[in-house]
Amino acid sequence: KVIVNGKDMKNKFVNSNYPTNKLIEAEAIRYLDIKLKNRSKLFRKNKKKLKLLVALDISKKIYEEQLKIVSELYEKKNYKIIICPHPVTASNLKISNHLSKLLTKVPFKKLLKLADIVITSNITVAAVDAYLSGLPVITFLGNDMLNFSPLRGKKNIKFASSVDEIEKYINHFLK
Repeated sequence: KVIVNGKDMKNKFVNSNYPTNKLIEAEAIRYLDIKLKNRSKLFRKNKKKLKLLVALDISKKIYEEQLKIVSELYEKKNYKIIICPHPVTASNLKISNHLSKLLTKVPFKKLLKLADIVITSNITVAAVDAYLSGLPVITFLGNDMLNFSPLRGKKNIKFASSVDEIEKYINHFLK
């Protein structure tokens, strides 16, 4: 049996011909205190720098790709970037000096209140947290990744595999 949280996940299993009698519906209680609201209105034209919150993946291969993207965004100096490591990898994270000052130990949930846009990896619950907080989300898909996001097709969710695509979607969210 498989526990699914919500209609979307249940529909994905059912559409994949998974036996419905083996599905158990449940709700994720971690989301009870998050109110869905559209915070994209927070963008102000007079803001000096947009705040990008980058939630790193648990996988070393993926978070290293994310850090390359962050480094390119940082060099452009158009954004205030906050890097939030995955809790499991936070203590072993190897990060270059110029990015280390962007790293925080503040819990992701608290950082959501500071962010304008959240950049996540493909397979993380952080994207759902950000989405439910009403923030625009850009999910980084590496060049060889399939899109497993439960947020595919949702409003204010974009998928990118390059810095150029990320910046295109940042501009899209600013309109």
